[in-house]
Amino acid sequence: MKRLLAMLLIVAMAITLLAGCGGNNSKESQSSNTSQTTTNNSLTSESDEKSSDDKEDKAAEEVYTFKMFASFSTPELSEADKAFFELVEKANNVKIELEVPPSTNYSERLQIMLAGGDYPDVVLFPSENDKVLLDAVKNGVLIPLNEYLENAPNLKKYSYDISWDSLKLAGDDNIYGIPRTSIARADGFIVRKDWLDKVGLSIPEGGAVTKDEFVEILRAFTKEDPDGNGKDDTYGFAASSDAEGNMGPILGWAFGLIGWQKADSGPYEYMNLQYSREHDNYKKALEFTHMLWKEGLIDPDWPVTRRDISIERYKQGINGVIGEFAGWVTNYLNDMLPINPDVELTYITGVKDDNGKVEGGSFGTGFWGLWSITTSAKKPERIIQVFDWMLSDDGWDTVNYGPEGVTYKLEGDKKVATDLYSKYSWGRNILRRNDDPGFFVPLNTPEDLKPKLEQWIGTCIEQAVFSKDRGYRPPAADKPEFIDYQKTYNQTISKIIVGELPVSAYDEALEGWYKNGGEEYVQQMNEFIKSMEK
Repeated sequence: MKRLLAMLLIVAMAITLLAGCGGNNSKESQSSNTSQTTTNNSLTSESDEKSSDDKEDKAAEEVYTFKMFASFSTPELSEADKAFFELVEKANNVKIELEVPPSTNYSERLQIMLAGGDYPDVVLFPSENDKVLLDAVKNGVLIPLNEYLENAPNLKKYSYDISWDSLKLAGDDNIYGIPRTSIARADGFIVRKDWLDKVGLSIPEGGAVTKDEFVEILRAFTKEDPDGNGKDDTYGFAASSDAEGNMGPILGWAFGLIGWQKADSGPYEYMNLQYSREHDNYKKALEFTHMLWKEGLIDPDWPVTRRDISIERYKQGINGVIGEFAGWVTNYLNDMLPINPDVELTYITGVKDDNGKVEGGSFGTGFWGLWSITTSAKKPERIIQVFDWMLSDDGWDTVNYGPEGVTYKLEGDKKVATDLYSKYSWGRNILRRNDDPGFFVPLNTPEDLKPKLEQWIGTCIEQAVFSKDRGYRPPAADKPEFIDYQKTYNQTISKIIVGELPVSAYDEALEGWYKNGGEEYVQQMNEFIKSMEK
């Protein structure tokens, strides 16, 4: 009898404890799809069903840990970045383990890591055409995200359709990445305003210039001692070559070179004017660039200068004009003022074509890198929810400005940057909305510069035209003969620019390009664009 009474007492106590569970419920946010709720349950006769529900609720409450492999400008987290990730983890009930190797040779490091078979859960790839990415898709390392994206309304709402199209990497409708979105725009040029004042020039109202006006600025910056040091040590334009030392036209957009568009003539429905046999736009752009080089208006180190060095030479006051997005004016200014407190910057929103029109190719496919999920991920849906939360109203405010009280403080309704704001970068480089140009007007922007930035950015957005290729790389581009000849083709372009070959040499280079796989390349690109335009 005593044993029976003891057992009954234990059961009664268990019932009491179970009935008390389920308090302290969190609110479900529909916008973020990061439900961490538990239901305040009472015992019912349907004990089996309730037991199952309790297990699911408990599983939902468990902290989910996933590993993220990425490249950022600095491998070390600042205090501001640490606070950001702590907030993300708390809001989404996750733990993020970051592995951030030095940005140098990131693709090679990524390849080695993936080849080892011990995959992180989430990987940042630099572009949709990255060979390591394409191999990872082919080898089954990455999972399709389609079913998980169905429950990610913010990712779908704030990323471009063309971006999702470009991430169908297996030749079907499967999507293998989350686009690291950027504002689609046609970039212009950051210009030393203090130099303009010194040489008696200015940017016309609206920010656009003619080709002649652009040349006039470069010529004055090169020949009229704009920094006032009495030395012949400045140049007009800060140009950079790619990793192989290849060069290209300076003002391609002003010559109609805006990627793959509907053709107005020729055998193909779609054409990139760079490869057109019916138009000489590309040759004119090469001729113009050669003229700038011959006259010494471009940094003479161009053939051996990569982008990071080009930016640094501009900031050091060697060059007066650099091709760049208007949204980075504040960053440039803050880096340059300690070097020269008299620095002032302005912006050229574009260079007019022969018809007085300004338009340009948008920022690629609307993104700059992508996040992919590997087969190592136990709960891909939880990872997707984290990314989706970042673009929700609550999450976006954090991504944009950082954690309140750390990177900024509120003074009434106004956000005021703290000293740590300038150290906050990782959060702003994970994801971005495609409809918020205000993201590029940082809190530490001088007040008189903010309306100008907004105008410049708005203009660049209005002028943007997407190339219809959607970042697609035709199979013909991977054939050995095409790859081998591409080197010759690129070298010809560089030699024309520096004057080692006449501009007419491009005709022969183009025919060689067609003979060595270019014809098939154009055909395949047309087939792809037609399939996407339906």
